[in-house]
Amino acid sequence: MPARGIHHIDLAVSDVERSLAFYVDLLGPVGWTEEIRYPTYRGTEEVVYLRDPASAVAIGIRPADGGAHRYYEVGIEHVAFEVDRRDEVDDAYARCRANGAKI
Repeated sequence: MPARGIHHIDLAVSDVERSLAFYVDLLGPVGWTEEIRYPTYRGTEEVVYLRDPASAVAIGIRPADGGAHRYYEVGIEHVAFEVDRRDEVDDAYARCRANGAKI
């Protein structure tokens, strides 16, 4: 079964509070609100999640490690899709590996 949609997108930013103010100002009028501040898997910072109550899609805002756009630095840190079953993820991973993707 295909992905049901985007669950959340995490953005790595240079200034979390400034970025949070920007996104609340931009998306607040259409219903998005700050939902939770959650420690990251690294345990060295937290990610702030804004959520759209209509779709339940979220944007996470977390501090970047530096100013250049590289992994875990300024830019999109990751996009998470929602699926019904774990084996769908495993199958997609296997297809990517079979096609030579570097994962």
